[in-house]
Parts: sequence; structure tokens; C-alpha cells
Amino acid sequence: MFLEKWYLDAVFPDGTVWFGYRARLRLWRWPYLFWGSGCEVAPDGKERRVSLWKELAEPCLENEQWQWRGPDGFQARWHPFAPKIELVLAAEDRFRVSWDCLAPGAAVKRTLGNGSGSSAAQDSLSPGLGYLEHLRIESTRSELPFRKLRWGRAHAGHSSLVWIHWARGRDLSVVCEDGVQVDGRIELLPEGGVRVQTTRGEWETGRAKPLGDLRHLFPRWLFRLAPGMVPVQERKMTGPVRLKTNSGEVTGSGVWEEVEWP
Repeated sequence: MFLEKWYLDAVFPDGTVWFGYRARLRLWRWPYLFWGSGCEVAPDGKERRVSLWKELAEPCLENEQWQWRGPDGFQARWHPFAPKIELVLAAEDRFRVSWDCLAPGAAVKRTLGNGSGSSAAQDSLSPGLGYLEHLRIESTRSELPFRKLRWGRAHAGHSSLVWIHWARGRDLSVVCEDGVQVDGRIELLPEGGVRVQTTRGEWETGRAKPLGDLRHLFPRWLFRLAPGMVPVQERKMTGPVRLKTNSGEVTGSGVWEEVEWP
């Protein structure tokens, strides 16, 4: 099995959250399957989601900004303000994972392709805060070596945080602050939230707002062909984030998820 996945998101000042995926999957010797998805959740919870089983263009880097147009028509520029992170999370003969976090923190500006309106009107929209990563998994196993995943990213003040936590079968904890991998202690909280202690201070997610269970986006045949790879739960959430340091406390926003396999 080979999976390559791009993931991008943005949280805007009015509370609107957008996230999107561009992926390609190969099972055994079968041809590649392509998938793209874009979802925008309004402050009142109303959701607009579009998913397509077709090949979409990859995000591209131009003038130090990442650009992408999702299948739902959402189009934006991600301007990173934190260094990229490139890590190998697993390097075995039967299971390899490489993770390139290309924008741990980014200012996100919507561009044309977001519904009606002139280019001037679109350009006047307030920028948001976002994230962009590129993940590659190669495996000859029929299932993942871990059965639970916690992932998230947060921004507070001028700082950014990304965490990855594998459990149940294989343990892994990765904490990156401002684009640098650091020693950090992850404490798991209810509803997929976390409390993360670093040398800078203490990060904590607040009350979560659900962004939906992504399992309903998967086709039925994938459940039959690769049951060990398909999660039984994949909940994505957003909410406030607090960073408490010796010099005070700042608040921001985050996006995080809790994924479980059988």
C-alpha cells in the first residue's frame, strides 16, 4: 500500500473553518486512485463539503507562498511564518512514514474561486491562520501498527504548535513548536483535546466544536478491500487554544483530530 496525502486548513477571524485534502492511493498492484475533498464550516455550523474521486493539481509554491484550489472552489494562498519540518516517523522494511510539515503556521488569504464577487471584494476578506502538510506512507502490512492517532495544530500569539501521538500497538509522540521539534509532554484530554508542556510554557485546547466524522467520505469498496486501514472513527474538531507562559497568557485557535482503527 502506498498513500500520499496533502492536507491544508485555515481558521478565519469570523470563525469560519476550511480544510481540504489531495491524495492518491495504491493498493497492491492496482493503479493509483485519486481523491480530493474540501469542506467549509460556517460559524453557525452550516457545512459545505465536496469530494471527488479524480486527480487534482498538487499545492504549488510560488513566491514563498503555497497556493491551492480545492474541489469545492475554495482557493487561497498560505504564507508560512514558521520554518518547515521534515521528519521520518517510521523507517522499517514493512512500514515507512515521511512527514513534511511545509507550513506549521501560515497566514491564509483567500483568492478568486470562492463564490461570487469581484476580485477586489475577494481580496478584501480578512486573512486567517492555517497549516499545510505532505504525508507519505508505504506499507506491506494489512493494517497500521498503531490503532489510535491524535493529531493537531494550534496558533496562539506569534507561536505555533503541532503534535502527533500514536498509541495502542506503537507509541510515538512528536511535538513541534514554531517549526522546530522540541521535547514536550502530551497529556490527552477528553474529546480529542490535549495539554502540551514545553520549555516555553503550557498549551491547552479548549472546548471543541466538531467538524464532522470523515469516514462517510470513504467509498464502500475501500471498507471491503482494506478493512485494517480504514478507521472506525475519524473526528475532526476546532476550538480555542491557550498558551500560558511565565510572561502571561495568550489565546488563539486550533484544529485537531482523533482517529481510531479496529
